[in-house]
Amino acid sequence: IGNPPYISAMDLKKRLGDAKYSNLKAGYKTAKGTIDIYILFFEFGLRSLSDTGYLIYISPNRYLSASYGEALREFIFEGYKIESISDFSSVRVFEAAATYPVVSLIGKQTKSSKDVLIRKFNAGFTVINDWVNNESDLKLLPKMNWGFLLNSKIDLVKKIISESEPLADCGKINATSTAKEADNYHKLINEKDGIKLVNTGTIDRYLSLWGREKLTDKGETYLRPYLLKDESVISKNRLKLYEKPKILLAKIGLRAEAFFDVNGEFASINTNCIHSFSPEYKPEYITSWLNSKLYHFLFSCLFDGLRMAGGYLLYSAPNLKSTFIKKADEDIQK
Repeated sequence: IGNPPYISAMDLKKRLGDAKYSNLKAGYKTAKGTIDIYILFFEFGLRSLSDTGYLIYISPNRYLSASYGEALREFIFEGYKIESISDFSSVRVFEAAATYPVVSLIGKQTKSSKDVLIRKFNAGFTVINDWVNNESDLKLLPKMNWGFLLNSKIDLVKKIISESEPLADCGKINATSTAKEADNYHKLINEKDGIKLVNTGTIDRYLSLWGREKLTDKGETYLRPYLLKDESVISKNRLKLYEKPKILLAKIGLRAEAFFDVNGEFASINTNCIHSFSPEYKPEYITSWLNSKLYHFLFSCLFDGLRMAGGYLLYSAPNLKSTFIKKADEDIQK
């Protein structure tokens, strides 16, 4: 029984230094990518179990769907059995920690039950809902995303997926800038010349807010921001991306917000995009799907485990690639 510490990779590196951080990761199968240290505590605890033992940890729910938790999810699936997950995401369990906690009960691999029991608690620590998922559902999604476990509507999610195709089949999905690129672009932002510039704060459903809402970057605001075309700072591939038709998506939001940049008018920082579209999908249809209530429902079910303070969801490129789009023939798409 434990409450492992929650320390991000960035903070852990600062405390340990690069050499000790790398040495620590080398001893764990689940230490893939920029992990939070509680991931390693999960592996250590599970490896320490007797054949009849159980592990009970309270931890952030992010391990269920975050990319840094993928190796842990595979580790659990291959050698252990999730008996139950108690969801306290709506409860302020820790005053100092801004996290959405779950209590996971995991035992050594047994075949006595194929069920995974989920319980949802309210602020009074009373069970308000419970349901059962089949263990086979753990392989339902790419990268073993288990965020859907915290949503009781799994049967509806399965139905949507059965009538859909991977969103990645529509075109290429990627970020419009790295964090370093966005940092370097700041000196190129002006209000006179270049490519129109948007970011997450100036993207709305179906339209850009360029010229309507101010873009803020490093404390400075711009109503009509442009990104100067400086090839010594912006790579040729980025410029090609900015100047081609694409769908731009806000990276963080209460729901997906996307618009179709038909003529390649916009550069964008700290957002994601879909471009180089498949001939089977019209970009207008993709845009409508991303802004729809049904896609919001699906995304919310899949990534409940990644909600941030205020209920915001992360529409990162990896997360978008793990979602689906409703199949539709050309007439329906029109």
